Amino acid sequence: MIPEKDKKHQQTLEKVKYISTICYSEEFKNLQLELEQIYSGCGLKQPFLRAFQDTLYAFIAQQEVDLPSQKNA
Repeated sequence: MIPEKDKKHQQTLEKVKYISTICYSEEFKNLQLELEQIYSGCGLKQPFLRAFQDTLYAFIAQQEVDLPSQKNA
């Protein structure tokens, strides 16, 4: 049995690997750039950050990935 601390570490590591794979894909970069341009044109504050967040959300939602919450973390 894996100790709880190591189990949480492993879960976090798996999430990081999954998210980094998404963020370095060409499809992700293209959508993020497109959204950033749209957001900049609309005058939104922090268009880069908003575009990144929305792109990441879209990819995770599209793949219906269940990333466990880290309650009590």
